[in-house]
Amino acid sequence: MTTGRNGERALLAEDWQLAAFTGAAAAPESLPEDQAEALLLSRPEKNIPPDLARPHLDRILADLPALDGPFADLARRRGEAILDAHRRVRKAVRLTGVTQRIEPKLPADILGVYVYLPAE
Repeated sequence: MTTGRNGERALLAEDWQLAAFTGAAAAPESLPEDQAEALLLSRPEKNIPPDLARPHLDRILADLPALDGPFADLARRRGEAILDAHRRVRKAVRLTGVTQRIEPKLPADILGVYVYLPAE
């Protein structure tokens, strides 16, 4: 939301963020960004048959609502980082009389779910 001389205007900005968790969905442990990126770059040793993969994926999808809190926290942190960047730009160009605030639109959209299993 931007407030200036002409009143308040709602603007929409989309952002995406890679998030990786380990452990149970009820007590997820967030992985650092570099470890999450490393997972995306990793190569599977082999694929498992769909009938063995499906229960793992079904369990994760069923537990996904338990991650709403961590995803909301991530959305708020990203929003604050974006807001800080906007404020730095406005300060650098000496733009005054304008204020902004960011409100994440929750729940966050989940664009993909990957399940990594240890090699046997």
